[in-house]
Amino acid sequence: MESDNETSVEVKVKTPITEKVTVVIDYEENDNLGLTLTEKLVVNRVQKDTKGDGKFAVGDQIFTVNGRQPNNVDHFYQLIRNMQASYPQMTIEVNRRVNKTPVSDRRLAKINYTKHKSYDYFVAHIYRTAGTKLGLSVKNSFSKVVVMKVDPDGLCAGIYNVGDFILDVDGIPVMTKELTKQLLLSALESKHYASTVVERIKSDLSLRMQLSERFQNDPRVSDDVVRIGKRAAERHRQRAQLTNPPIVRQPPFLSDLDSTANNVTVDCIETIPGGYKFGRAGDAAPHPRAAIQEIAVQEPQRPFVKDDHAQGESLPVNLFSFHL
Repeated sequence: MESDNETSVEVKVKTPITEKVTVVIDYEENDNLGLTLTEKLVVNRVQKDTKGDGKFAVGDQIFTVNGRQPNNVDHFYQLIRNMQASYPQMTIEVNRRVNKTPVSDRRLAKINYTKHKSYDYFVAHIYRTAGTKLGLSVKNSFSKVVVMKVDPDGLCAGIYNVGDFILDVDGIPVMTKELTKQLLLSALESKHYASTVVERIKSDLSLRMQLSERFQNDPRVSDDVVRIGKRAAERHRQRAQLTNPPIVRQPPFLSDLDSTANNVTVDCIETIPGGYKFGRAGDAAPHPRAAIQEIAVQEPQRPFVKDDHAQGESLPVNLFSFHL
């Protein structure tokens, strides 16, 4: 009899969202189905490398075997044995829990989180099954909780992938593994159910397609940037068309000289601003003050390039030697 101080608390257990799934198995005598069932015919373990491996999931509830509904676990295995000889194929209908649903904007707003284009988002639903461990290992990563390992025989099998980020537990934001563990275990203990928002990176193919669509069209450039670019291009074209005027030109008569000649006498017939006007010996001097001067012209050691001065090189001092 309960005392007056004790109060009974009714725990409201969430009814799982389920869908009916048909499992077809080629079954022969002595084949091992590999299922461990609870009293309510719920699968809580699937043995590896058996007929049931990859066909059943933890949490599946057996509904019919070849159209017949078993009453309990013993009846289920009896139906399996009786049908082995008569039916080479076995059809088992199960009620499978829906463990992933789309996440609503309201739920993301509740935890103040914004979606990123490189990730998919969904709500993971975890239902407690008697005798089955959680089977989830997580760690902290840059203020997020990342999944490191998922036990194939645990409650989280088929729900999480390694690398998934857990953003909340039942609407409460989580950023540490300690808080995540505490909230999950508390929810599964009290109401046999917990939900989390999961952030999962998209597949490589999805990312490549997304990047391809993003860069199909060139980004629009502002008008002022276009004008600046056009002006810079026009200045570049104008500079390319300019020809620097020669600083020193070779006297025209040098081209007529014998390459073996070392000296030649010419008349300096007139001085002009910035240089001399040359003529050949014997030409009449138009200016009365002009005097015949002997100029020794030596063959230059190298050709003179008009751009040498522009490049900062000194002129050859022995190119012309004037004797005045």
